[in-house]
Amino acid sequence: MDAAFHQASPLELCRVAREVRVLSLLELGWATSPHRAAAVEMLRIQRDDG
Repeated sequence: MDAAFHQASPLELCRVAREVRVLSLLELGWATSPHRAAAVEMLRIQRDDG
């Protein structure tokens, strides 16, 4: 799954739910997901613009 998927998925969940919790920001082996920083920043921007 690419960065676009990781950004679009929480936005779609926010569209249909009052609260969304994004869990597992880690990959197998406890490594930080390479998509984490971009997805979190995009959600912050959406929150601030909303």
